[in-house]
Amino acid sequence: METHGIAVFDVCGTITKTNNTFHFISFVLRRDRPFQYGLLVLLRILRPFFRLPGIRSIFRRDLLRDGQITLLRGYPGARIREMAELYVNDVFTKGLLNDRILDAIQQEKNQGKTVLLVSSAIDPPIAEIARRLNIEDYFSSELEMQDGHYTGRLKTDLLGHKQSILKRMPANVDWQGSSVYSDNLEDSDFMERFGQRNVVLNARTDRQTWGGWVARYGCRQTSDVTSIATAERSTGHGQDGRATQGRDALATEEFRFLVNYDEGKADKDVDSVNERTVKWVYVPLLYYLISRFHREGVFTLLLREIVPVTLTSCLFTSLGAFSFLLLPLSFLMFYSIYEIGGLVNDLAVPREAPGQGGTSRITPEVHLNVGLFIALRLALVGLLLAWLSAGGYPVLFYLGAISCCLGIFFLHTLILSHRRVLTFLLLKICRNSIPLSILASRVPPATLVSLCAIFSALDAPWRVYMYCRSRGLVRGTMPVGHVRRVNTAILWGLGAVLYLVYGSPYLLVIASYYAVLDCLAIVCRK
Repeated sequence: METHGIAVFDVCGTITKTNNTFHFISFVLRRDRPFQYGLLVLLRILRPFFRLPGIRSIFRRDLLRDGQITLLRGYPGARIREMAELYVNDVFTKGLLNDRILDAIQQEKNQGKTVLLVSSAIDPPIAEIARRLNIEDYFSSELEMQDGHYTGRLKTDLLGHKQSILKRMPANVDWQGSSVYSDNLEDSDFMERFGQRNVVLNARTDRQTWGGWVARYGCRQTSDVTSIATAERSTGHGQDGRATQGRDALATEEFRFLVNYDEGKADKDVDSVNERTVKWVYVPLLYYLISRFHREGVFTLLLREIVPVTLTSCLFTSLGAFSFLLLPLSFLMFYSIYEIGGLVNDLAVPREAPGQGGTSRITPEVHLNVGLFIALRLALVGLLLAWLSAGGYPVLFYLGAISCCLGIFFLHTLILSHRRVLTFLLLKICRNSIPLSILASRVPPATLVSLCAIFSALDAPWRVYMYCRSRGLVRGTMPVGHVRRVNTAILWGLGAVLYLVYGSPYLLVIASYYAVLDCLAIVCRK
């Protein structure tokens, strides 16, 4: 019997940059059912809790997904098909397709392979995506219908069960000559059946996420970052690499990393201080905005650090409107000194091996006047502290705290490898605490310490998690937004307890502010 190869593509995160269950349901409900859309957002906020190890052992992993699908109950089939067409058109026109994968689909077609889509997402968007890509066959989770309306349940669920699709494939498939593409580690068992396995990397850190699976086969990584050398299984192969026996034995076990992000833009920090930007870095605070924060970080600094700390000052002190001047100035002074440590750290990074000691943010062609850089910042901080000392603010305490932080930054520069995590954590605690310390003469010490601890607990964990993940120290796949929302929920619970016990609503107000930010972040991304 003549055999032929097939090419199987995952959809969510592979062909599209979307989760086609959640995003499609969100697309539908925003237009038709605002109340249900609110419930969908609430389910999204609760998602991090169900990923915690203790919670995960109690509830089914797909419980929230089932809750999202339930919101489609009562929809007529014709309306969902209409919305699927609009949704996919939205995906195509807004640049939510991965061009590298589309090129791979065309290449597989040119090789004469039959292309199929296999996705655990619900069928309406997957069917429309297949139609738009001129792909005849697809497999997906199927929504249940009764009397032409959706029941809000699944008739067939492929989440965690993609291997069941293999039994439905034609008997004449040449598995050795077939290929599979997926970005999802949970598809690894499904991918083992194929001779050519393409691991789609959507971010630099995905390489560590997939590292354990690749290591199962004793693969060695080549110098080419887009591929992994072939490897033999311990059974079914001779020393020359040929299959020795068995219908399912594969002559080669091919693993390939398909990089689906722009290597040149994967890290915006690299060479961010260049001939075009160097003239601006002498202005206090702009060095960090250019070399680390970038456009997204500016909003994070403003909305997650400056605004909530200023709000806290209004609530816990009698400064009133003056807080809107005092606290931003405190942040300006802090970052002016903090940037000196950042510059020293960046100048110490060896160009030939930046990964061991940090990120190469300054291009070799750039020559910074370090003396002028430091002098401008010291002059600004000196003037501001002199002005604040006349108002009775604890400038010596504040100056001592900043000096300690600068010392930690210098120590951070001297330390290499994973041992930097501790100093990185200390720097984040300083970043969250020192701007608040300007209030030391305005609030009780216990209150000040508690506020510093709260802001550190809200901000430091996700930054340390992201730092460790970017350096391959952890292999977690939880998005940063989920870590943030867990911290917000904990703060909200603590605020509720304080309100019930002591009648103080202030902490609850701060927690509510962060909760609003998290909700807005979810809505803006959809």
